[in-house]
Amino acid sequence: MAIYVGQPAIDRGDSAVNVNLTILLEALVALASGTITQIESYWANRTVGQDLYVGLFYNIGGSNWKCRSAANLGPVNLGYNITTGLNLAVEIDDILGYWNGPEGAGLDKDTGSATLYIADNQCIVSNEASFANYGARILSIYGTGGEVAVGTLGKTAHMAAKMMEARAI
Repeated sequence: MAIYVGQPAIDRGDSAVNVNLTILLEALVALASGTITQIESYWANRTVGQDLYVGLFYNIGGSNWKCRSAANLGPVNLGYNITTGLNLAVEIDDILGYWNGPEGAGLDKDTGSATLYIADNQCIVSNEASFANYGARILSIYGTGGEVAVGTLGKTAHMAAKMMEARAI
């Protein structure tokens, strides 16, 4: 099963400029557990060379959220961007968050789903923070991936299982 978090990375004709804020998107929560392998984003304005940090967050009570997994995607440019080859753990009901740096940047936006915010980079594994309501916005950042196959073993685990099986005889 495919896993999706965030909102499609498309040109929405407007932008939300954020300076030194971590933004969480409450729309499109993960409906399965697995791995996010790709992040897409669409930027209306951006400081060239500015890194983008992303994280997957889960609620730990009330307005408090904790970062489960995170990555620095490096610099992204104006317009459409895609980063592949990621390995971000995601669980059911996780939401996507991002920090765009101290210079500020504007993801394409529209009115719609709830977003949350807090100052500084919270896209750091195990960081916990209390986020405030940022209003109803659809922001153009989107993560995709898939479920981890149950019952499959990696090469090392498979070899270890075979060795243990041989010892039992």
